[in-house]
Amino acid sequence: MQVDLVGGYYDAGDNVKFGFPMAFNSAVGLLITFSKQLHIQTPFMFRLVMQTRPFLSGKTRRHGHSKDCFQSETAAASLVFRRSDPTYSKLLVRRAIKDELLWGAVWLHRATKNPTYLNYIQVNRQTLGAAEFDNTYGWDNKHVGARIILSKAFLVQRLQSLHDYKGHADNFIGSLIPNAPFSSAKYTPGRLLFKMSDSNMQYVTSTSFLLLTYAKYLTSAH
Repeated sequence: MQVDLVGGYYDAGDNVKFGFPMAFNSAVGLLITFSKQLHIQTPFMFRLVMQTRPFLSGKTRRHGHSKDCFQSETAAASLVFRRSDPTYSKLLVRRAIKDELLWGAVWLHRATKNPTYLNYIQVNRQTLGAAEFDNTYGWDNKHVGARIILSKAFLVQRLQSLHDYKGHADNFIGSLIPNAPFSSAKYTPGRLLFKMSDSNMQYVTSTSFLLLTYAKYLTSAH
């Protein structure tokens, strides 16, 4: 296939590199400024974005060309490298042009400050599922994460047009509180969040991360 697969990391002990989860981890790594991890992942993903042939991997081939699923993560990574390597940062932004649409537009707006992406989100919010209720956050469903990031733009940056996303974020928090009126979360007898029987801890981790991130945004707003 003439595709350079050097770099990145294996998903587990099975010698498989799952690009879609890796790309998701890159964006999350930005939020916690996990720059060492991004130095490993970003060059690998960037090479795949540059490929002219489809990169065939079962869990990444969602849009016909799976390289598209990396491009919001290259936009996210550009923020980390903006000061240490501005040339590379600009290169990443130029390549980050299409992805899962809501998640990609959120990161492109954050990376470029270009109002075009914010306008795209606002005009297409219903089509993109921006207002749909969902309390599961992971590599294959990022809507909740996108809404949390957009709530920061309202809380911290005072973008009044994004007021609704604070409400979406609050609804997400409320859905996780046991015995709350709108709670839809399940917990084990030991009070651990339970999402799925398969790899449940990834959802516990990602949900806990969003709770801490949103708490940080609320603190910054006050």
